[in-house]
Amino acid sequence: MKNRCRRGVGLLLGLVLLVAACDGGSSSQYNSSDPEYQLADLDDKSAELNDDTISPYARALDGLQARCRDSRSMIADYTVESQPLLAGSPSGDLSLLELLRTFALLIPAGETGLACDQVFADLVTILKNA
Repeated sequence: MKNRCRRGVGLLLGLVLLVAACDGGSSSQYNSSDPEYQLADLDDKSAELNDDTISPYARALDGLQARCRDSRSMIADYTVESQPLLAGSPSGDLSLLELLRTFALLIPAGETGLACDQVFADLVTILKNA
């Protein structure tokens, strides 16, 4: 009986460790206060947010932050503020990720220290009139 209990406890402990190991793999390097997380969440409320769905936003913000003097949070704010201004325009309804990538295309590689609020304003004007 004593051996059965030990085996049962050992099996139970093994299952608990296995579940903990599987659950531990779902942790993310992003948290809900990160701008990239918030942008991904705004773009698709129904999507399960994980590193794979958030990382494209992080990469786009990284690229813009390297060129702009603005913080990641400000760049995210410009993007969110731009989206409704473009709704129904000839350019169509762009996702926040598409806007980030489009903004990045307007800034030549190697440029740094730009006032990206003006770049976003220019892009909105261009896309709205396209």
